[in-house]
Amino acid sequence: MLVVAFHAWPGLLPGGFVGVDVFFVLSGFLVTGVVERARAADGFDAFAFLGRRVNRLAPALLLVLGSTLAASTLLLSTSLFASVARHAAAALALVANLVQASERSYFDAGAGAQPLHHLWSLSVEEQVYLFVAVLVALFGRGRRLDWLLAGVGGGSVIVWLVMTTWLPTWGWFVAPTRAWEFLLGTWAFGRAARGAAQPAAAGFVGLAIVLLSARAFDPHESVPGLWVASPAVGTALVLNTRRSGALSRLLSVRPLTALGLISYPLYLWHWPLLTLGRLATPSAEHGAVAAIAVVGSVVLALLTTRVVEPPFRARPSQRKTAGLVIACGLGCVGAWQLHRAPERWITRSATEAAVERSVAEDRSAAEARVDQCWIDATNELPDQACVEAEPSGLPLVAVVGDSHAARLSAGLRALQRERGGFRLAQLNRSLCPAFLDVGNAECRAHNADAFARLEAARPAVVVLSVRWTVYGYWKLKLRETLAELRQRLPDATVVVVGPVPEWRVSLQYTLSRRAGGAFVPERLEPEILPVLRALERDLSQTAAAGGAQFVSSLDALCTPGGECLVRLRSEPLVLSTTDAGHLTTAAARLVAEGVLKALTQR
Repeated sequence: MLVVAFHAWPGLLPGGFVGVDVFFVLSGFLVTGVVERARAADGFDAFAFLGRRVNRLAPALLLVLGSTLAASTLLLSTSLFASVARHAAAALALVANLVQASERSYFDAGAGAQPLHHLWSLSVEEQVYLFVAVLVALFGRGRRLDWLLAGVGGGSVIVWLVMTTWLPTWGWFVAPTRAWEFLLGTWAFGRAARGAAQPAAAGFVGLAIVLLSARAFDPHESVPGLWVASPAVGTALVLNTRRSGALSRLLSVRPLTALGLISYPLYLWHWPLLTLGRLATPSAEHGAVAAIAVVGSVVLALLTTRVVEPPFRARPSQRKTAGLVIACGLGCVGAWQLHRAPERWITRSATEAAVERSVAEDRSAAEARVDQCWIDATNELPDQACVEAEPSGLPLVAVVGDSHAARLSAGLRALQRERGGFRLAQLNRSLCPAFLDVGNAECRAHNADAFARLEAARPAVVVLSVRWTVYGYWKLKLRETLAELRQRLPDATVVVVGPVPEWRVSLQYTLSRRAGGAFVPERLEPEILPVLRALERDLSQTAAAGGAQFVSSLDALCTPGGECLVRLRSEPLVLSTTDAGHLTTAAARLVAEGVLKALTQR
């Protein structure tokens, strides 16, 4: 319920993503019961255990994957369809979490265009279950297994702490950082089995912790961080409560148990319906789409539970299990082939072909000095050469911020080559806004290092640029950062660069839906332009109150009527962005013109 609500109405339940942590603890509790009952009866059979998992999961999963791929051929562009097919293959191979960790953060805006993004948690669960099956098969007698699991849990906590700090994306997705949550469920089961359950008051405290986490957590502030352990601990407290108390009666009411019985197919169906529904409709209609998708998910989950699953769960057989395994294998191979050759299933327009070619040939990321002065996916700090020391007599323009700032740096560098007259300092890190004391450990270390370097270099102009639409706390942190800069660099001119035009999913997707034939229009109106304009006004006022100048990216790239640049050249095609909002060097150069005015006006 938490995850579905978070996906459908993120503003209502911003921390609903903690439902995944709740799920992992519950899963550990349940699988421990399955294993213990088998050990107490005829002994644990790893193959029978895994066979039951296949019968439980595969029928609904194959149905949802097949339906999603079929719908995607009608609704998605070629590149997006290829991505969906890749995720389908990964889900059937039980490595969806690893594939997605290599692509993006769980909270990346691009995840909203991936109908199978949610299946990473299923892969984590089955990886843990496979590991448990092997452990129990090898050490299923005596207390050796208990001590071994305790060691695994302790090791998992250490890995979680390390990876959450230094590799947060992988720390979110991989099984070793999640194993301790499953083992927390094992601990709760063990206490309950020994008759050590707690009174209802402790369970109500646990339930309150889970619900408060779902309401109070913000993904851009709370994750990664130690606070995300609280819903897991709260779930363990609920599970360790006496079954005859008030909490048990509350959680056993018919509507909740009915949802529990369809929870697996409901989880499978809800995200494809939400994602494809939003992609197929204008942004203004997304509120209705969310409600329809949630209701539709419940209906489809009921049908799946009553029609698709019973033949495999009520009357299992080795032949059916083998058939499901073969079907998953063939489905995995087939989905991978779709990923490799999506054009066989989707007719790619001339527009889409030209746009994809332009993006493939674009050098904006390299020109923004990725992995040198723009740190993307490592825990390194920018190179010392990113603060230019020569010619020492020229004023220094310093750009700090996330990947959007890095693209702006490339535009400034293009003007520097053309005109000279200034030095450039570029200190950028992806998903790391130019604010002090925010983000994960590596972001905080980066910003502390960047501001220390600026204090030593004494720049004439400090440019703050971030993707303002994803940091809900920006106003408070911008005020604090501007005050800190006034204190550290009293002679510097601070420039705040406003939000750039953002396209739905990506500019490529927008063009595939709104432009036909071989024609790439010069300008289009972004769907969220009113939101960007309102954000810009608020940002401009905050910057002025903090003594900073404001530069409008929208004024540089859009007309007063609201149409924004799509391409800057036809032959060869040069686009304004390479995805949803990262500017190409040619477009960033137009915004950089406004930044340099602050230098000439000093």
